[in-house]
Amino acid sequence: MTIMVFFSFSQCPNGWVRIDKQLVVNSDFSLGNYGFTSEYLYKKDLATKQDELWPESTYSICKNPNNVHKNFVSCTDFSGDGNLMVVNGATETNVKIWRQQIEVKPNITYLFSTWIKSVHPSNPATLQFSVNGVNLDVPFVASTNTSLWQEFSAVWFSGSATDADISIVNQNSIASGNDFALDNISFMECGPESPLPIQLILFRAVQNENNNVKLTWTTASEMSSNYFSIERSTDCLNFKNIVTIKGTGSSSTVQDYYYIDENAIRDSVLYYRLKQSDADGRSVYSPIVTVESMKTCNHNFQIKPTIITNNKIILTVPNNETDFVFHIINTRGEVVFKQNITVDKDIRMQNINIPESIKSNIYFIMIKSSCSTFIEKAIIINN
Repeated sequence: MTIMVFFSFSQCPNGWVRIDKQLVVNSDFSLGNYGFTSEYLYKKDLATKQDELWPESTYSICKNPNNVHKNFVSCTDFSGDGNLMVVNGATETNVKIWRQQIEVKPNITYLFSTWIKSVHPSNPATLQFSVNGVNLDVPFVASTNTSLWQEFSAVWFSGSATDADISIVNQNSIASGNDFALDNISFMECGPESPLPIQLILFRAVQNENNNVKLTWTTASEMSSNYFSIERSTDCLNFKNIVTIKGTGSSSTVQDYYYIDENAIRDSVLYYRLKQSDADGRSVYSPIVTVESMKTCNHNFQIKPTIITNNKIILTVPNNETDFVFHIINTRGEVVFKQNITVDKDIRMQNINIPESIKSNIYFIMIKSSCSTFIEKAIIINN
């Protein structure tokens, strides 16, 4: 059994939060096919039919994907009682599946996000956020699990722009499969929060061989830190506190924490979030991480050494991985190095050269593929 963990580094920048004003019109499709455009053909959900989304390059706004394609899974939207956008994807890449024009402020950071799920398990969708014709970050891939909603996001800085042409584009060139649903598309301003004296670097969850879930988190610094609470959910809506862990108090060095959830629900997708609270009673939540059992995915990457003195890393690649992105992330959560890597299926060892410009310090190595996300702490020492 292999575990896929979703850990988002594309949240608002560290110390900033989403400003609670939704800029997307009809973000949850409650108004039907309104407020956005698509380069795919719209097909209305007809009560007497179940084949509206034939052939590819079509979409519908409905309550159940199975209503518009008999081979699609029967399910609800993210909220459970509203509409969703169902898409039968085609083979042409960079086609705008969903598009909207939005007024923005100059020199502001925005967070673009969406929830996605596969409505057929084969060849899951590969999508990418785009603003003003420029694709953001790396493409994201839906799960093969048709019962799982996932949230993906990317950050965009407006610069001198006052208008944003935002879109979600197709990056899957295979016709078979590529069938998915979108919901709760969001574009929101990022702004400074009333800061907590806790700087969280990462929060992750991995299921071990005993089917328990090990949760680990790391802080770069703490001041008057009181406690951490771990909350668990099976639907990503209703969370329950499962444990409270005492904080360090005050520290200017990296602190590592962990907790093993021995009561994790078997055979279920689990969602976790971390609540950080200070001595004054103020609190803030981490991004949500997801643990999903996967039989066809193996994220057992290995890196050697973890103390890097010669600017080189030897990476052991799992058998089913060929394309992935290698990141080096500092303790402030900033990506200082990123490299797209493609390996031959018969080559499992990959040498990676670390730029000499990266200063000696503690870092996190993140390897992100369509199948999984792997994170390992490392120390880089440059002479």
